[in-house]
Amino acid sequence: DIIRLAQWAEQIEDGNIKQGMIDSSMTVPLVTPNGAQVLGLNREKVRPLIKELFPDKTPELDEAQVEDLNRLAAEQARIAVQNGTTTGSLASHTATFLKERGFQVVQFGNADRFDYAQTVIIDYSGKSYTVGRLAQLFHIAESNIQHPSGISSEVDILLIIGQDFQLPSSE
Repeated sequence: DIIRLAQWAEQIEDGNIKQGMIDSSMTVPLVTPNGAQVLGLNREKVRPLIKELFPDKTPELDEAQVEDLNRLAAEQARIAVQNGTTTGSLASHTATFLKERGFQVVQFGNADRFDYAQTVIIDYSGKSYTVGRLAQLFHIAESNIQHPSGISSEVDILLIIGQDFQLPSSE
């Protein structure tokens, strides 16, 4: 496949290759809850470049969507998605869905069992914005959000998919 890709790439004329650069004038400084200094995109300044490079596929984001992405990025919640049902590839599809919407999914796979009736969020580290967005996105009741204390985890949030889960078609 790599060889075919390289052969295909050789056929592209230089005039059909577009490039661009995001520089410091297109970013905004952010401080995460842990005190880390990071750079977030200033969507208004980056949008013309994105439109130039990808004219047909770039969705328009409103201010609320930009704010949502910035808050998710600032919180840096590491999410694991586990499939607690017998539906194949559900964790993988959900992980992709979340990544496309700015969530930081670091693991996905099967849960400890496959008979979860309800979808559950386990919040190990108090990343409340991300937990709230997940609950809103997947219609998870507050009673199905757990906040265990004294338990350490490699992830901040564990999303266990249950039988009630439906992957939204769009948001």
